[in-house]
Amino acid sequence: MSTDNTPVSDKTPQNDTEEKDLTDTLGIPPTYSQNITTVFGAGVPGRRRTNVVRLIVPPEQIGEVDFRDTIDGALVQIIKEVQPDSNVAEIEILMYPSPIGFAIVIDPVPRGIDGRSVGQTEISSFIEGVHQSVQTDVIDAAKSHTDRLGIETGTLNLDPVGISHVSTSRLLLHEDNQIGHESKLDRNPLEKILKSLKENHEPYIYQFIVGGSGGTNNYEGSIRLAPYDPQYTYAGDGGFAELAEKGTPVDLANEYKYLNLTSNHQLDTEEVLETEFDERVDGTIDATVEYNFVTQNQYRTRYHIKNEADELQKLVIGKTEHVGLLSGNASHNVKKYKQHDKYSWFEIDPAQLNLFAKCVPLRMEYNPWKLLRERAAPEFDTRNVVREIKDLKQSKGIGTINAPESPAKMANEGSVGHQSFGKLIRRWFAEQGDSIIIADQNADSLPDLWLLTDDGLIISLNKSVASEIVPVEAECHNISKPAGPIRNAERAYACNQHAVFVYESKSKAKKGCKPLFTPYRDQTDFGVWLYNGKEPITSSDGRTPVAEGASQTTTAIWECDATGTKRLQIGETEFLFEPNESLADGAYEYYHREVSNTHRIEDEDGELIEEYTNDSAFRSNWTKITRPHHPADYHYGQNITVMYRDTETEAGTEELKEYSHRPSWYSQYEVETGTIDKLQVAMENFLDEFVVEAEGEKLPYSGFQEQFRDYCEQWLPIEPPKNSVIGRTLPEYLRDAKKGGTDNRNPYFDEYAFCYPKNKDVVDEIAAEIDIPQSEDFSAPE
Repeated sequence: MSTDNTPVSDKTPQNDTEEKDLTDTLGIPPTYSQNITTVFGAGVPGRRRTNVVRLIVPPEQIGEVDFRDTIDGALVQIIKEVQPDSNVAEIEILMYPSPIGFAIVIDPVPRGIDGRSVGQTEISSFIEGVHQSVQTDVIDAAKSHTDRLGIETGTLNLDPVGISHVSTSRLLLHEDNQIGHESKLDRNPLEKILKSLKENHEPYIYQFIVGGSGGTNNYEGSIRLAPYDPQYTYAGDGGFAELAEKGTPVDLANEYKYLNLTSNHQLDTEEVLETEFDERVDGTIDATVEYNFVTQNQYRTRYHIKNEADELQKLVIGKTEHVGLLSGNASHNVKKYKQHDKYSWFEIDPAQLNLFAKCVPLRMEYNPWKLLRERAAPEFDTRNVVREIKDLKQSKGIGTINAPESPAKMANEGSVGHQSFGKLIRRWFAEQGDSIIIADQNADSLPDLWLLTDDGLIISLNKSVASEIVPVEAECHNISKPAGPIRNAERAYACNQHAVFVYESKSKAKKGCKPLFTPYRDQTDFGVWLYNGKEPITSSDGRTPVAEGASQTTTAIWECDATGTKRLQIGETEFLFEPNESLADGAYEYYHREVSNTHRIEDEDGELIEEYTNDSAFRSNWTKITRPHHPADYHYGQNITVMYRDTETEAGTEELKEYSHRPSWYSQYEVETGTIDKLQVAMENFLDEFVVEAEGEKLPYSGFQEQFRDYCEQWLPIEPPKNSVIGRTLPEYLRDAKKGGTDNRNPYFDEYAFCYPKNKDVVDEIAAEIDIPQSEDFSAPE
């Protein structure tokens, strides 16, 4: 039984002799279950707390209740009674607004095996006995020191708070300091924090983990706060720069600084990082983060400084602390903070417990979790109701499912796995404040999801892009078919949109995004080797050209030169197609036609050569000739973001992370110091990839400059160079080939061209197909 959802009926037979109706057999599972993959170990470790005690402060709607004399100091008394005398290693206290009131969950962690349980004969009851012995002590203390609060036992599930991590603050104490006393303050800091969060309807989880035995030995504690409103989660260099320069309004240290405490958000970063964060009058933000190598010496290399800076950036942003909060791990990051002379697990005098464990009777009026997309309050499965509060709903059930309700209806909706991946992507972005919807697939080619930016800002990534609507692609099955992602990138390119590509793993992102940055397979003596498209060529009479050879081993190799001439090699056959010549009109030797489920192989005149009634027999002997994918541009990296699904995180959760795709020459670029020297490295590789000698051709200098700027935008973390700078990076042979044009205007490179002409026709064709949603199509959270 749970107290947070709909009732669950108990239909267990009352005794073994109860009559059971066995006349009806069980039916077949739904058809879509054949497409579902079972994964062992896919749960989120550490997100559940079993055998815990929950205290519930009833909401305001239940009526006036005076708690001043009934619960003041209650949590401190529970800690003092349970921690030293029981078999308890530490106690975790979690506080958060829940759907039925303000919740305080107490999780006593047993120190070891209680001798009273040694006689148990079953593992389940043996372990249960260990936990129940300490849980009973918590219940007794809670009953003694609280009145008018609901008390329950059960299991806490933190999964509903989300799959993406939030910036979490953790209190730190400098190694030379001691915690101050409450007498210095006008009000308890925890009480001020919790009341401020309530007044502003903030969803959050506050965590206090306390260990030690108290008394003269003191306690040890760890304190965290995770706010779940997306505005308090910081991402990327821009988010880090904002935290470093401005801080965050929901930092625990803002209230606890008067007691000599600071937080991870306020760690000193100046020694290894230089940050700037400026908000302009027009609302735009200029944020920069650069490494600071001022401390570099023979023992402290740039490599070490970079590693230290990257680790420090993670600590300050605080998402790794959310990992520790969800798993209940007080030792998380302890050693890393010690390197900065800070303690995150520090001594607390018994008289100071009230600073971190005050029982604040918050009377909730609303459920702030309902303001969020996808995230929800933690769920609590109630095992026993120890103290029932009149009019308080303390018996609700749980049940969530993330699988599609039915198989895909449209061919381009993809498999159940693809749809589930799309739902994961939607949830990750929505949790962090982005408006995102799954595209309603139809017969047209559409992205998997649409994201509405906030004035050009993708909130989850803290990234500004040049389009209001951003297509998001769940790349599940296109790794071995590069033309698919290229086509998706071209769809965004045709609509002047930024696009996000999300792959199932980091290795798949590395492989899958390569054609997005260089959209041809390789260079050949003819020109460039194009990727094959998805669709076979269809002639004007409806037949498909085929070549002899099994489809699994026979490959059509399409090449294109600087003029647009294409060459097809398949088996021992070779065809040439002049620029703009229709591929359907080639003089192919063999054609395929399917008539009444029979595969006919015909010659050019329609005479029957062979016939097959079996699909596999046909594919074992013949290969349909597919179209080449002639790209609309030379690269798309400047207008895309590549991400991947990371399932091997510290907390065992699934996260989406941005993938940084670097070219092989990037290390050489980093070694150079001057701006021109760096850009010459980029220019050299740009020319190798995209510019060729071509007799009779003229490469316009303006188009060359524009393409090089896009190339720099794709690969380099700097503003694209201006024309005057580009000219200084040209190699000598190109300077010699540069001609002035008519009246010394419209200069060009004589006898040079791009390695293939852009396929401009496909851009107009794609743009005409797409129905882009409007901002009103993105609904607000319910």
